[in-house]
Amino acid sequence: AELQSHLKQRWGKLSDDDIAKMSGKQDELVVALRERYGYAEAQAVMEIQHWISDFDSDAARLFNDDR
Repeated sequence: AELQSHLKQRWGKLSDDDIAKMSGKQDELVVALRERYGYAEAQAVMEIQHWISDFDSDAARLFNDDR
């Protein structure tokens, strides 16, 4: 629930279904950002990295990088 809240706050175009499909996988978030925002893959990855760096270390662990 905490992760979903953070994702929705940062990227309001993501649906609850988009977030549910992610299961904490960064590659799924990349796909969702590309679909919802029209980002290129590199831009989506950069946006995610910036988002994670904005978190404190505990919150960053909510989102695993399985790439």
